[in-house]
Amino acid sequence: MGGYDERELDVTTRPLTTFETPLGRMQLTRLPQGATNSVAVYQAQMTWILQEEIPESVGILINDGGIKGPRSLYNQETLPENPSIRRFIWEYAITLERVLFRIEEAGLTISGSKFACCVPALDIVGHVVSLKGRTISKQNINKIQNWPTPLNKKEIRVFIGLFGYVMMFIENSQKLNHHSEGSPEKMLTVTGIKNVKKISISSEE
Repeated sequence: MGGYDERELDVTTRPLTTFETPLGRMQLTRLPQGATNSVAVYQAQMTWILQEEIPESVGILINDGGIKGPRSLYNQETLPENPSIRRFIWEYAITLERVLFRIEEAGLTISGSKFACCVPALDIVGHVVSLKGRTISKQNINKIQNWPTPLNKKEIRVFIGLFGYVMMFIENSQKLNHHSEGSPEKMLTVTGIKNVKKISISSEE
């Protein structure tokens, strides 16, 4: 097991990676980053390793993942055996140890500098997750607010692609209207994003 440039490629598939060099013809022997199927292979590997933890205890996207804690703080209740340890922390620690063990058994490692546990909220894959659920990261909110006004169809499509990433958080997102392409005026109006001012974008062909 391993990630990019670590997981061994099957011998029968290596000829597909053949390339010419001054030293002669060579083939890749490890999973390359950027190849068509590399992401799917990596994701399938991580899903298989953590299959018994998904989706109850773990959410994983390639090499980024979150280990979920209890859905309640139990009113700060402590353990009967040790009043210095809160129940929700203990339950999380058990889950954390179990997940880390599965990763270690698979021969994988975790980046210490990127590892964060027992935090009240975590910014991961563009979202902020916490006990209250999932919200839009401040970075993405700022990106949308500061996005320049589209001036043509292509720029409108680019903005819609960006905005689609946060559609799930928008109340009544189906009200986002994009008039027919035959109209000289395009108007996109979106409301309902928490802590985000009303966004109104208009452009002419």
